Amino acid sequence: MGLLALFQINRFMIKRYTGYGVKLSVRYQLSENIRTIRVFLPMITSDSFISLVDIVYHYLNLDYVFEPERCQQDPLYLRLYVVIVGIASAIELVGATSVTFMYPSIKLPCRRKKNLESVPVINVLGSDLMVKQKERNHFVDLDKLWELRTRFGPIAVIQ
Repeated sequence: MGLLALFQINRFMIKRYTGYGVKLSVRYQLSENIRTIRVFLPMITSDSFISLVDIVYHYLNLDYVFEPERCQQDPLYLRLYVVIVGIASAIELVGATSVTFMYPSIKLPCRRKKNLESVPVINVLGSDLMVKQKERNHFVDLDKLWELRTRFGPIAVIQ
């Protein structure tokens, strides 16, 4: 939950600071925060699900090591053990695979195999910059910046 909150706060701040004279280093740090959260969010989510499976393990008095003598006492032990171990293994595999493919240096070569004729320039929020640039009215942004400078002075805009 904390990472999702940080992700939303960073997205809000990037949208808010775009075109208002905020230092480039601040905007760059916010975009790096979003990239890092996007890489690690699947891993943390899968780790949380694995913890949930561990809680089920302990609740059902199961152990990670298969106990053949319990099969005689409990006829559902084998099925339950196989299902829970299968779920835990699948979650671990999906978590590791998603982190591997969400990492930017691996993600880029995997996407290069697509059509290279029209490659969109996408910002950290996932929107196409060229489309946004055409849609956005440049003079409206200049007007906002001018209004900030006249209201607060040039120092308030630079910070």
